[in-house]
Amino acid sequence: MVHLKLSHQEMELLFRQDPAATDEDERRGQSLLVTLRELTNAATGEVSIPTRVVERIHRCAFVPGGGNWENRLMAIFGRTMGPRLGYTGAARDTTPH
Repeated sequence: MVHLKLSHQEMELLFRQDPAATDEDERRGQSLLVTLRELTNAATGEVSIPTRVVERIHRCAFVPGGGNWENRLMAIFGRTMGPRLGYTGAARDTTPH
């Protein structure tokens, strides 16, 4: 479990997400943000993220096929979780094929 306190700006980014989804990766990332909103105390910015949800953050941000959520998740959690959000796996390959 990871315990964090989000800034006002980070909370705005988290709660701003549009619920409309256009494809599977988009829906997966939006579903993650909904889960994170539910875990966040909107009054204090405190959030306790279970390990299984941290793993979802890593998949959406860094694992190929997880969607392209790295920038959004880094903007929300990079300050508190670190430059790779605590992820120790390989970086996403963004090279055009």
